[in-house]
Amino acid sequence: MATVYGVNKTKFDGGDILDPGTWNARVKVSFDEYEASSLAAGSTIVMMPVPKGAKILGGKLYFDALGASTTLAVGDGTTADKYLSATDTSTAGSAEFDKIDNLFKALSATENITLTLAGGAATGTIKLMVMYVLE
Repeated sequence: MATVYGVNKTKFDGGDILDPGTWNARVKVSFDEYEASSLAAGSTIVMMPVPKGAKILGGKLYFDALGASTTLAVGDGTTADKYLSATDTSTAGSAEFDKIDNLFKALSATENITLTLAGGAATGTIKLMVMYVLE
């Protein structure tokens, strides 16, 4: 068995100054919702913005049963599934952001979080919550 240390613990123990978004940060939350009514597959739902410099810690998508074969992905204006892979929304449920490579990185510009619908038309309530810290 071994004892190992995370990157920021190693920096802290070495006397390095940690980024304000890493040490004693205040977590902020943005949320939004959309009521879909026969929204066509291929549609994009533009949700709340997250400010420049924010580091997204995670997020959660909540949804009603939106319709047979429907999926939603969470991303930005450039990459449809930047934060959450296409998730089956044919039954009510929720999903947490699963693209860890895109978390904890400072955003270079304010970013609108987007949802991309695929598979079929959707009807029902969609809610999204994003947690982040600012540097």
